[in-house]
Amino acid sequence: GDFTANPWMLSGDGNWSITDSAQYEGANSATIAFSDIEAGTGISQLSIDIITEQGGVLKFQVLPSVSGPFDVSNVRIDDIIIATYSTPLEDWLAQEVSIQPGKRRVTFEFLKNPGEVPDDIISGLPNTPGREGQLWLDGIEFVATAPPS
Repeated sequence: GDFTANPWMLSGDGNWSITDSAQYEGANSATIAFSDIEAGTGISQLSIDIITEQGGVLKFQVLPSVSGPFDVSNVRIDDIIIATYSTPLEDWLAQEVSIQPGKRRVTFEFLKNPGEVPDDIISGLPNTPGREGQLWLDGIEFVATAPPS
């Protein structure tokens, strides 16, 4: 996808990046990994404000390779969690989220060790099969509801 077309906001303890290692469409996707957050626990957020008079649907593709207690990922609208990913998937997952009229902040977040399990314990836990500790996003598109005729 083309992530330069919109004013994305980054916040938290690690930076999202653009990669060509996995993509749903086009040459790139946005990604964040467990290793991008240096501390034993932390959060990284990728946000965009959507301003819409009629509301609409936000469509996106997500490829989670996460698993609790190591890492989870959420999608928030105005700080309300509307989707959580906590198990690794092999294929991209198509998602559609209703966006109400007005100004809405959509945030994709990655949480490293959200339960704050001590390092010596979490490092001794067996990894979940298929988990890479990473999340990819692609094909993000907002489709506005047509105004009434």
